[in-house]
Amino acid sequence: MRKLIVGLFSGVMMLSAASALAADPVGIVDYQKLSTMISFQDLFKTRMEAATSSSRQDIETLSKAMQEKQKQLDDKTAKLSDSQKKELTDTVEQQKKKLAEMQSESQKKMMDIRTNLGNELKQKLDQVMGQVAAKHNLSMVFVNASIAYASNKVDVTDEVATELSKALGVKLLSPSDQKPMMQSPRMMGHKPIVQ
Repeated sequence: MRKLIVGLFSGVMMLSAASALAADPVGIVDYQKLSTMISFQDLFKTRMEAATSSSRQDIETLSKAMQEKQKQLDDKTAKLSDSQKKELTDTVEQQKKKLAEMQSESQKKMMDIRTNLGNELKQKLDQVMGQVAAKHNLSMVFVNASIAYASNKVDVTDEVATELSKALGVKLLSPSDQKPMMQSPRMMGHKPIVQ
């Protein structure tokens, strides 16, 4: 009995979806094409560099100071007392610990930035696709690979790319500058939008 009810429910849902598809156009977005039109990698790189430049400079400064102290310790010609050697050794050890902490904090900060930017991209993509769908009176928007056929489909990839580039504040790549991207929005955890 349960299988019969589930089967009937599935059939009704499929008929509802089919009638919705027949009445309203369906939007298609090609994520592969979208990923070549906007340089998401450049956006990540720019955000990372902006957010980590000060910590990178601090790490470099501390690293140079530690190397100088280590040179003083390693210098065979230097006449250092035991207390001076101990003081230099302690300073180098403290700087090593501090450097390790700074590098760990920097790595965490980079992961947070990557996560936040991925979430921001997903949110803006959802927002832009919703706006484009409303503009074209689309009942659903699918990722190109997830739909085999629709008689009244509308490819909105170019429009989504244009609007998304505006929302992100990045320029749209010209066709000659477009190259495949290693991580598409789908790989960032984005799922097809159904409205």
